[in-house]
Amino acid sequence: RERLLIQILQEEKGINKLFKNKNYFSGSDEKDCPFCFQKVDKVYSNQLIESIEKILSQKAEDHIKELEKVRLEEWTIDFTPYIKLPQEIVETCEKSFSEYNSEIRRINDLIEKKINNVYEPIIEKIILQECIDNLNRSLMELQNSRIEYNENANDLVSMTNELNEINKQL
Repeated sequence: RERLLIQILQEEKGINKLFKNKNYFSGSDEKDCPFCFQKVDKVYSNQLIESIEKILSQKAEDHIKELEKVRLEEWTIDFTPYIKLPQEIVETCEKSFSEYNSEIRRINDLIEKKINNVYEPIIEKIILQECIDNLNRSLMELQNSRIEYNENANDLVSMTNELNEINKQL
């Protein structure tokens, strides 16, 4: 019986079938089996319900362990070294970064919600990739701005050296 229950669990929407069977056999003393149409006594019904609960319980524990493994960590980035760069670029990065962390928190909340009620499906749109793409774009813009700033600073040094040389000649 347990092997058959496990086979049902592995089928598509098998967990729903097991829940339906468990609910069907719970309650009254005698039921007719929906498959073979024979009478099923209370003792057999209880044993069947216990077997189903045991299988569902193990499957749920395995699922919870997998869910705990996929929790995501928030990131931290200090943007203070970039204060000399254009303000709007830095603010865009901070905003993108904040949206990314916000989505991470939302995903972790959904994972926690699923852990608390394993059998309830959660249908939510995840926009993490979109947040990552936005963050990457804004960080690339920040990097390009930093490179430009540093090149200008290097030009300034060479220009200063050239002006000092002209000054010496004068």
